[in-house]
Amino acid sequence: MSKVQKIVPAAYLVLRDGHNILLLRRFNTGYEDGKYSMIAGHVEDGETFSTAL
Repeated sequence: MSKVQKIVPAAYLVLRDGHNILLLRRFNTGYEDGKYSMIAGHVEDGETFSTAL
């Protein structure tokens, strides 16, 4: 039986000030808590990329 894969687009925000980049620290999400990541969001059906952020 073949497995169906779904493509989920994501939007990423990069805010820079010279050599500094703004990151978020994951907290209370249940996934990779305590780690830093870029600001991002999955784009749902009918949603714009800027709304997903």
